[in-house]
Amino acid sequence: MKDLYSPHPLPRRGLGFFLSYCDSLGRVVYAVDSVVYQRGLENFLDTDVYSEHSDKVSMVTYSPTGRFVASADIEGRLRVWAPNKEHSLKLESRPISGPVYDMSWTEDNERLACIGKGQKSYGCVINATTGASLGEVMGHTAVVQSCALRAQRPFRFVTGGDDNQQVFYKGPPFKFDHTARDHEKFILCVRYAPDGSVYVTTGLDGKINVYDGPTGEHKFTHQLPCGVACVSFSPDSKQLLCSLMDGRAVIVNVETGAIEGEWTVGSEIYQQQMGALWTKKSKLSISLNGDFNFLEEGGKVRTEYAHTAAVNAVCTIPGGFVSGDASGRVLFWKKEQVPYACFAPVGDGAPVCSIALLPGDENVAVSRADGVLTILKIEDGSVVTTYPLGKKGTGAIVARGEYIATYLDKNLLVVRGTVVSTYPLSFVPTYITANKDGSEIAVGGADKLIHLYTPEGEEKGTIKGLFKECCAITYSPDDSMIAASSVNKEIIIWKRDNYDEPLIDGWRFHSLAITKILWIDNENLITVAKDRSIRLWSMKKRRTNIECARAHVQGITDADWLEENVLITSGIDGAVRTWNIAKIQA
Repeated sequence: MKDLYSPHPLPRRGLGFFLSYCDSLGRVVYAVDSVVYQRGLENFLDTDVYSEHSDKVSMVTYSPTGRFVASADIEGRLRVWAPNKEHSLKLESRPISGPVYDMSWTEDNERLACIGKGQKSYGCVINATTGASLGEVMGHTAVVQSCALRAQRPFRFVTGGDDNQQVFYKGPPFKFDHTARDHEKFILCVRYAPDGSVYVTTGLDGKINVYDGPTGEHKFTHQLPCGVACVSFSPDSKQLLCSLMDGRAVIVNVETGAIEGEWTVGSEIYQQQMGALWTKKSKLSISLNGDFNFLEEGGKVRTEYAHTAAVNAVCTIPGGFVSGDASGRVLFWKKEQVPYACFAPVGDGAPVCSIALLPGDENVAVSRADGVLTILKIEDGSVVTTYPLGKKGTGAIVARGEYIATYLDKNLLVVRGTVVSTYPLSFVPTYITANKDGSEIAVGGADKLIHLYTPEGEEKGTIKGLFKECCAITYSPDDSMIAASSVNKEIIIWKRDNYDEPLIDGWRFHSLAITKILWIDNENLITVAKDRSIRLWSMKKRRTNIECARAHVQGITDADWLEENVLITSGIDGAVRTWNIAKIQA
């Protein structure tokens, strides 16, 4: 692999999102579905992937020294592992029988608190080496949403939840000491200051309650105008970075409650601020739609976009690429840089089906599952024009010369300028492409055939030989051959002057359907598939192929050539990756 463009986590509305950072590694750690990502804040391509969980990971955090990572899933399974290449496992346990919502460490890496929604318990503190219990959560009558361990001796433990109260424990072993009902609505975040002098609780009522760290005695209450989803202490423990549900991030003085800094991200629902992180180098707030907002001097906000859902399509543009995901979001990237533009940032639209670069290299066409074809400007991601095709279910698209071709239900659609021509089909189309000069359109169908058309909708002929419905077609660089595959996973190649006898038949090594076939040259091909693998094929060495297994954590959805010998792929895991094909061939 050359580069990994990792996805962002997606916070839950109305609940705090807790991001963990390690100073020694310079990385944040978070989970997307069942995958844990470690990525640099300074260099977003500095990324590591951990995929040993079988269920969705609900919480992940670094230990104070960065020596370990603790990750827990929605079934309560906890894994403590080293953040190195080997991901050495230190502990596997199940502290609660349900989703873990928050975790906290002591500074010696020996004690770990886990809270959440268990069937019999809301959480506990365990020995991070043996998994032995060091105290149970008690005193709550509703789900516990957040917790904090005092990192220094004397150790203390605090929990807060949906019963509007926080519970204070002394230990170890940690035992109930007292409760406090200083909130009128749900408590969303509990955090100790780095020096252990105080801890704070925040909630939907907009209150920030400050307590003495060793004793739990109430000291101050600061009132903000809206819910406070998450807070992060400054390194010197004197200030709080607060993420507010009105779309702002503010710095609050711990003692006086004075607002000493303010950033406005936006006023839309998707711009509610759900997570906060204050490191020695950066201040970061996280939006409801997963955007990372870097808070800079003078109230400036630098927003970093990323995908938060399966990436369904990827397309190369001059100097970079465009990608679209299952939430309808389309991102525009320069090579080895964060996205510079975003279409549909809300992330609640119809899934993107396909993306194609239009002649002139100024615009791209995007088809979505709501039957809308949208032309976007590469420069800034803005909408040039929209074609509402009338029904749901547009599929792949291809752009050649003056036309864009796609399919909808049992129709071939050819768009020229503002005119959409519809040509009825006698079969259900499943894939579409065209030859280099655009004089021939190939449409694969559920009838196991490849149908050939002119751009005017005239059928030229059919190609037989597929075992099941077609899922991929491509023309060779010199237009002399066609390669195709069906959901039966076979690859068949025909010479265009003889469709009766396949040139190559019987290539069938993928275990799931192929999603894209690309030619390297007129003798070598590359395929990507839902089985997560990339395979290289040679017409000279027909009995062998080169496999790059587990190229993505989940199935590969699309691929394109980013540059010569550099492949770009998109996956169900929400990631986009690039590959040096010369190294794979070697």
